Amino acid sequence: MARQLAPKPRLALRERDCAFFAEYVQGLKFDGLVQVDPARLDNESQRNIQANARLLLERLAEKFSANARLIAFGSFLVMRCFLVAVTTPSQQSAFRVFSVLNNRGLELLPTDIIKA
Repeated sequence: MARQLAPKPRLALRERDCAFFAEYVQGLKFDGLVQVDPARLDNESQRNIQANARLLLERLAEKFSANARLIAFGSFLVMRCFLVAVTTPSQQSAFRVFSVLNNRGLELLPTDIIKA
């Protein structure tokens, strides 16, 4: 059953970086973010956010150089992928749920469970 949660950002940074993050990342202004002179950013956290955004944009450009491929990939994500949050009351039940939800048909290794 859906919880009918109102849409809102669910990730928050430290107070000093919150407005910066909201403007550029949550506001989806990545092009503007990469244009900012790193020397004008307030701190290392903001410079790291900028560097990560720049790297993400570069990698997307490498992988999806043709606009049609990017649109097809975005369409696939929106139409065919789901993010499901699963919570359990204990670590033991979490391992059990993960084992049941795993549908690879292969025996799980302990490292698979830990990574998940």
